[in-house]
Amino acid sequence: MALGFQDPWVSGTRFLFKRENQGATQFPLIDLGAMDPVGPTLTVTKIEAKDGGTGRLKTLDERVTDFVEEYTITCRNLSVENLAILYLANRPSSVTQNANTTKTIPTSPSTVFIKMFKGELVKLHDDDTARSLLYNFDAIGGLYNGTVAFATLTAISRSAKTLTVTGDITASLTPNDSVIVDRTGLANAKNSRSYKIVSSSFGGGNTTIVVADTPASDETAISDQVVYENGGLIYNQGTDWLPYRVDHGIIQITAGSAIADGATNVTVRSSLAAYSGARQIKPKSAAGEIRGDGFFIFARGNNAEVTYREARVAIRPASAAIGVDDYSTVSFTVKVLTTLGAEQPAGRLVQAIGAVPTNS
Repeated sequence: MALGFQDPWVSGTRFLFKRENQGATQFPLIDLGAMDPVGPTLTVTKIEAKDGGTGRLKTLDERVTDFVEEYTITCRNLSVENLAILYLANRPSSVTQNANTTKTIPTSPSTVFIKMFKGELVKLHDDDTARSLLYNFDAIGGLYNGTVAFATLTAISRSAKTLTVTGDITASLTPNDSVIVDRTGLANAKNSRSYKIVSSSFGGGNTTIVVADTPASDETAISDQVVYENGGLIYNQGTDWLPYRVDHGIIQITAGSAIADGATNVTVRSSLAAYSGARQIKPKSAAGEIRGDGFFIFARGNNAEVTYREARVAIRPASAAIGVDDYSTVSFTVKVLTTLGAEQPAGRLVQAIGAVPTNS
């Protein structure tokens, strides 16, 4: 067998994509990342001129009327840029959530957006006009309604199960009631929760509150807040509500809760963790199909030979497989477009690295 003019391929594939700019919005060139090797699906449509004068059809001529070049690419890179394409969205936008901010979330604004029901879960929203869902919580301190007051927390003892606050607030503390420890000022966010009061005493300018619940760790020389009842009601953590998933901002109202079904007069004390950057995607925000310049890289022999396929393309989502027992994947369909009148109407194919086989 003569091999000098043959070029067998064992090839990997890479795909890079530069979306068309939209007005003043500029899009970067992105690498869609690790993907399964892929080749083109070529669909040729033709017409045939036939003659049946002899009693048998004979093909006299044929013409190609359409030639479609498509690729189905499957990536193992679920970056925000890839997810924006998957959800047919514009470029990911920036979103910022500040850290360690004790946030008061009332459930009775002008438009009610949280209702609580016994035995059910509750997802916490912001108190902004849009009633935005909140994520990535550092702590959920507690729930209350009515009037409360605040005292400065200076120390927490895990072994003694005590909270130390400045001033004398013993008259406002009743055994079996609860106090809320806010997140701001704590070294350990897990110390922020509601604590059931066992007893309280005043001495040396401070109130020592003995609690039934064990703090996560000791804290000293801190300047935090304790929320206590001042005519209102602080709900007990465990009896009235539970932190179902703190990171997701989900709580559960217990079946025997003192919170009435459908209640909208509850306030939540909580703290948000920080995140920022271009991590927000708005599905279906793209204006129609996503188009731009695509670059397939077909590499062989550890990049000893590389062929490039470049073209103007349209890319659309095909599917996604999110799994726990294998790498998750997203799939796209890439279709080569034709630019009428261009010198290279459908791009070009270039073997840019490696020797080109001879013709003999």
